[in-house]
Amino acid sequence: MSVLIVAFLVFVITYIAHFYWKVSKYPKGPFPLPLIGNVLQFPDKNIHIYFDELAKTYGPCFTLWTPLPAVVITDYDYLKDAFVTQGEAFIMRAERPPETLLQPHINTGVLASSGENWRLQRRTSLKILRDFGLGRNLMEEQVMRSVHEMLHQIENITDKKKVDMFWPIQLCVGNVINESLFGYHYKYEDADRFKTFVQYQGFIEEEVAIQIKEYDGESEPDNFVHAYMQQMKQTGNPGLDMPNLCASVLDFWLAGMETTSNSLRWHLAYMMKYPEIQDNVRKEIFEVVGASRLPSMSDKPNMPYTQSVIHEVQRHSNMIPMLGSHTNTEDIIVKGQNVPTGTVIFAQVWSILKNDSVFDESHKFNPSRYLQADGKTLNKAVLERTIPFSIGKRNCVGEGLARMELFLIFSALIQKYEFVPNDNVDLTPVWGGVLTSKPYTCQLIPQAFPGQNIHIYFDDLSKTYGPCFTLWTPLPAVVITDYDYLKDAFVTQGEAFIMRAERPPETLLQPHINTGVLASSGENWRLQRRTSLKILRDFGLGRNLMEEQVMRSVHEMLHQIENITDKKKVDMFWPIQLCVGNVINESLFGYHYKYEDADRFKTFVQYQGFIEEEVASQIKEYDGESEPDNFVHAYMQQMKQTGNPGLDMPNLCASVLDFWLAGMETTSNSLRWHLAYMMKYPEIQDNVRKEIFEVVGASRLPSMSDKPNMPYTQSVIHEVQRHSNMIPMLGSHTNTEDIIVKGQNVPTGTVIFAQVWSILKNDSVFDESHKFNPSRYLQADGKTLNKAVLERTIPFSIGKRNCVGEGLARMELFLIFSALIQKYEFVPNDNVDLTPVWGGVLTSKPYTCQLIPQAFPGQNIHIYFDDLSKTYGPCFTLWTPLPAVVITDYDYLKGAFVNQGEAFIMRAERPPETLLQAHLNTGILQSSGENWRL
Repeated sequence: MSVLIVAFLVFVITYIAHFYWKVSKYPKGPFPLPLIGNVLQFPDKNIHIYFDELAKTYGPCFTLWTPLPAVVITDYDYLKDAFVTQGEAFIMRAERPPETLLQPHINTGVLASSGENWRLQRRTSLKILRDFGLGRNLMEEQVMRSVHEMLHQIENITDKKKVDMFWPIQLCVGNVINESLFGYHYKYEDADRFKTFVQYQGFIEEEVAIQIKEYDGESEPDNFVHAYMQQMKQTGNPGLDMPNLCASVLDFWLAGMETTSNSLRWHLAYMMKYPEIQDNVRKEIFEVVGASRLPSMSDKPNMPYTQSVIHEVQRHSNMIPMLGSHTNTEDIIVKGQNVPTGTVIFAQVWSILKNDSVFDESHKFNPSRYLQADGKTLNKAVLERTIPFSIGKRNCVGEGLARMELFLIFSALIQKYEFVPNDNVDLTPVWGGVLTSKPYTCQLIPQAFPGQNIHIYFDDLSKTYGPCFTLWTPLPAVVITDYDYLKDAFVTQGEAFIMRAERPPETLLQPHINTGVLASSGENWRLQRRTSLKILRDFGLGRNLMEEQVMRSVHEMLHQIENITDKKKVDMFWPIQLCVGNVINESLFGYHYKYEDADRFKTFVQYQGFIEEEVASQIKEYDGESEPDNFVHAYMQQMKQTGNPGLDMPNLCASVLDFWLAGMETTSNSLRWHLAYMMKYPEIQDNVRKEIFEVVGASRLPSMSDKPNMPYTQSVIHEVQRHSNMIPMLGSHTNTEDIIVKGQNVPTGTVIFAQVWSILKNDSVFDESHKFNPSRYLQADGKTLNKAVLERTIPFSIGKRNCVGEGLARMELFLIFSALIQKYEFVPNDNVDLTPVWGGVLTSKPYTCQLIPQAFPGQNIHIYFDDLSKTYGPCFTLWTPLPAVVITDYDYLKGAFVNQGEAFIMRAERPPETLLQAHLNTGILQSSGENWRL
């Protein structure tokens, strides 16, 4: 018995001595106990914080015993020395718990395999992924498809005030890897099925089995499983087998979905915590990408701030605190520390990203640390030590895809939405092996460039950068928001600005580039404009013929309105649309729609291909010899007579479309604004009507010859155009040479946007511009138009490329507006809201109104005359249209009818007096002169 005790004691002493002899061979660490090592000292969570504390005592390379030795490295230079400089010695994984507990088969797949099998699995997997486009456009297209689906799903969320982004992100990222691995992806309506799928532990084996069953072994593989099976068959390598296939698929699934989706949720959490940084990211996106498309990988080099934010979120969230274990295949020395063969190495990335001296004030979230002093160049010294994907030979095989997904998905989300937290954002991580963000919900506020109301965004920019500034989309575009700058460019140096921008978004709406009048450039623009103006002038533009055409349409509109039985709730949209549309329709195609054909007209203008069809119909009808009776016929005649190759079918169709859009949509929209303002300001409506009755009377409609005598009506039209400001930005121009605009250099080929909205809103000539005040257009006498104010009211643009249809549009506005106000009082059914509706142009909100027929002025004309006498005195003239003098004072009346009575024995022999006389100049009341005496 005593011998056994002695032997046992000798064994124990020998074991302890040997154990501590082994301990002495490793980097120093906390004192271990035989058999259990340091296991009892380990915390149950946040082990990375414990390791970080140990590093402060034992240095950046220390040993823990579990009871086998494990070396922990917490410094970048030590890690680089081990995994990069001596990387060949660290290609093995630890084949012991806890790593092996999660592996159905030891040493399989990519993440957990070792040595030659790791080389084989990594090489085979990378080959397959590269064949499917990893690192090329094919993979980017796959990610972008998933991004578009995610954005579509988010857009369809009805209530965006409290949204959980967990599953939209999970599905977006999961579908990218799912399509690569299994060849299909889940629709968002299958979200519940997807959730069940990823939460079920056996899903990988089942999905692999399905794909194997479907693949015939001969067809071109369309997913990872099929391609791996093909490699198994073609190479016959025994290392390519089912356990390795299942393990590789699981590796890519976990690495390709869980880490990326977790990181993206961290990204949104940080953006809500730091909204000013979110705004700066969005600003860069709009400057580089714009709003008409999503960011792409080609944009990434031009978006350094967005890149810096992504890097800083990865660093500060520090979500993978410790990399997968490595084991060295030979004795090595790491920065003077001996590490014997077979030691498990843990790389504590969390400490590196938190403590490295290159990260100044590392506890602060500061994306600017990744930028150099110029704010544009990424800081390579800081980037080198940001290693969320590890370093060395066993760095993350999916790093390229992950970085692509982070950039494309994050930038797309920030471009499209502002993320506002519902509660305070708590960035304290949740421990679960990796560090995840706490669950959160947020409000999504749709964004664009800045989306709707881009004119307001440009106006705000002008307050910071002045009236002439540059935006990058990503090509440079100069925005001018001041009249003097615009005049200097488009008038003084106008010859340099006759070109249009031949790039998106302008070209997206053009079936043929550089055609028609509005979108053409250079010599073709001169030709199309000259030809079109000649044709329109031949048809009476600027002469009575065109006025007669407008007046016919006005009479038809008034007749239609008169026939409306219930005038208590009338929508003026289609009466105006038909009136204006028929004017341009008659000019272009030689006919107009009757109001009983209104439904056909609505279908016509809402159908995108109507122009081409109508042009084709007119060409078919025209014999080429007859006198042309519309624009299409006349253009065809010009094509035949001149033989100019620039006069062709694409230019004809484009010109017709230009005149249709400019001649109908803008004018009809403006007229609807006019009525909205008249209902908002009924006293101004009354004053317009008063002037109409004074100048025109009630027996006929206003004509263009009346316009010079109606300064107040003109001033109202100008003020509606200014205040509604419905075309905030003119069509783009491009300069053909280097120019200087008020001291600002604008290189050749720059796109110029004229922001008329800012001019009509901010120019100092418009005192208190926010107020609707037509009197600003009149001089002190109330009769003469103010030329200084008129000059800066430029709804039709200025310079060589001003609106070719300006004359017709001004004629229509005056004739239609004044006729409507003459005939009806417009009373709103609801409160008039003048907030515009954005749609490229600013339209009025839909409204209905009550129409009260007017005459001269209708009922109680005596009260009307009495009111006029208060303004014009007791003896004033009205025109009906012939002059009629009204006397409202006894002394004046006595002076006329008594003192000079002999001169007033005649009756007026003209309507309306003569309408009630069966025989003229008969009886006592209606007779005149000698017959009256008799």
